[in-house]
Amino acid sequence: MFDQSILNLTTHKKKRDAIKDAIVRARDAGTLTYTDIMLNDPEIVTLSFEVLDGVRLDSNNVPQYMVDEAIDLGQVRLVAIDPNYDIKLHVWEAVRIPGTGLEQPVKNTKTIHYGNDVTLDDRYDQGRPPRQILRTHGWPIKQFHSRSGMVGDVVEWKWFERVAQSGDADETYRELYKTLKARLAESQTKIKNAPAAGRSQEQRP
Repeated sequence: MFDQSILNLTTHKKKRDAIKDAIVRARDAGTLTYTDIMLNDPEIVTLSFEVLDGVRLDSNNVPQYMVDEAIDLGQVRLVAIDPNYDIKLHVWEAVRIPGTGLEQPVKNTKTIHYGNDVTLDDRYDQGRPPRQILRTHGWPIKQFHSRSGMVGDVVEWKWFERVAQSGDADETYRELYKTLKARLAESQTKIKNAPAAGRSQEQRP
């Protein structure tokens, strides 16, 4: 997605502008994914997130938020490699004080469980949950950046389906794609064949 020579450009602005051009081209072509972004040098990843979030640095290198329009990826489908893996996200939740319109100064952590296959909206104003999940649990993002050999648990389906079916995909990708595709098809069949919920009957004396 990115020409690695971007890193040789002499200023932050030149690098950011080159990355923005690449992101906009991918978005317009319908191929923009987080995995394509995250499988890069950390500097490229950071600049990409600046572009997506509309962030620019001022003359003192202080981030200025929402200077540019944010670029959202829209709906992002995430699939767990292990069918028993629970895709989840930890978010901060404000707790209101009963009987008042006030919030407690300390927020609680809330865990949202999504199961093993979920489609989430990627939007700046919603905290970009797909990005958060992929940064922590993405496959092969986690192993690409890990120094300890840790492996990711969740694939970004749009990226994975494209790469696994490409002519230069290795056997690991092809076999994993075949396994996940069969599991997703079986899950869809079960949903279609599930009996419709019956309408409750009014009980009369």
